[in-house]
Amino acid sequence: MSRSINERLPRLRPADLDEAQAALYRSITEGQRTKRSASRLLAEDGSLNGPFNAMLFAPEIGSRLEQLGLSVRYGSRLTPRCTEIAILTVAARTQCQYEQQAHERAGRKAGLTENELSLLRQGELVDLPGDAQDLDIESLTWLLTTRLLAHQDIEDWIYERAVPIMGHDGLVELAALVGYYWSIAGMMRLFRIR
Repeated sequence: MSRSINERLPRLRPADLDEAQAALYRSITEGQRTKRSASRLLAEDGSLNGPFNAMLFAPEIGSRLEQLGLSVRYGSRLTPRCTEIAILTVAARTQCQYEQQAHERAGRKAGLTENELSLLRQGELVDLPGDAQDLDIESLTWLLTTRLLAHQDIEDWIYERAVPIMGHDGLVELAALVGYYWSIAGMMRLFRIR
């Protein structure tokens, strides 16, 4: 087992894993996530980068987290742009470098411009119009995510505008997405994973 300079957890290589850890490792490395980002998922020694190494230390919880991550990222009805706007808003708020870097790449693929990525990095995206009726789904995604993170609440006017545009199902999916990435960022901060 090795450890990166500042990380608090040792890096688990495939040879270090017990049966439950190995099953989770295979699920992570052979699943949908790998098809999209294999080069960033694995370190040279075969250990997992980002939060995935930490998940191996508690494979039962890690398996559920991994499945939730796949669901909120790839199984949601949110557009890829909205998904990445929310994730990058969480990354900026939590100062999570791994999420920031990984999802800026994903954001570019989803069509976010360099200017939009820069604004998201700064915790900004939209200039709120004077009239709440002018908000589109991307502005609402950013606004809802920002308010959830900053206040753990959503003002009635925002909620009332969001329901007809996103639907209750879209709001549930957004809340789950924000909660998942907030949790992952917290795990990465706890273990100083970069």
